Amino acid sequence: MKDEETFGYVLFNYRCPNLTEFMDFFVQFRQHLSSLEPSKIVPIISFRESILAQVGQLLPNHYELNVPNFQRLVYVEPRKFEDDAMKEAAERGHGTFLQAIWTEYGKLKLYLLAYGAWKTIGCQTMASWIKLSQTVLDSLYGDHWPNTIFETPNNCAICLQTMHWAEKTVCGHVFHLQCLLRHMNMNNICHSAHSPLFLDSFPCQRWATPSERTWPVRWVEGHVRRVPSSLQPILFYASTFSLLLLLNKKFS
Repeated sequence: MKDEETFGYVLFNYRCPNLTEFMDFFVQFRQHLSSLEPSKIVPIISFRESILAQVGQLLPNHYELNVPNFQRLVYVEPRKFEDDAMKEAAERGHGTFLQAIWTEYGKLKLYLLAYGAWKTIGCQTMASWIKLSQTVLDSLYGDHWPNTIFETPNNCAICLQTMHWAEKTVCGHVFHLQCLLRHMNMNNICHSAHSPLFLDSFPCQRWATPSERTWPVRWVEGHVRRVPSSLQPILFYASTFSLLLLLNKKFS
């Protein structure tokens, strides 16, 4: 696991005289991170400024990219992860995916920050790092995750992989947004029910609301040309008729 690899890395590479104090600190720090739980009430807000302020006090000359930031992971579907452990956690659902992110990403960043503080500044107090760790963990659970993260996940009927941001059609089937749009580039019929599909008929057209799903809005508006509702039935029957003509020529 990455947790064990990074923990071993910081212990092996520390070469300062206070090695005994450093090892005692890190053993306790790791135990604390492994048993840490999110606060009972976590507001859905950005903790970024608070985290950066705390890291600035502990390690003034740090790189911001080395500070844990989970916001960029919110809209990443599980299939995009190369790590099989992340995909398996997403399949189990019920918050397991967030626990995996904490173990495989959050804890590692904190190890390396504490390692840097010991190397550049010297001995550290555990209380300050416990406070930072709690804020980082709360920031993970306080991000704008979909409810499916904490439920039994659905699988996309097209690619058969776990979904977090599912898009539901009027016939009630759910797909990855990209899988659905890719399918509709070839066929305006539902992959599961074989009923007609139109972009403007999806309940998920709430995309236009600025407060919801910023990334899907930009993606759809940038790559999909909407057809006026009045022309959609005409285009559907025209495309169906063209397909029948092609099939007739092929098999005649």
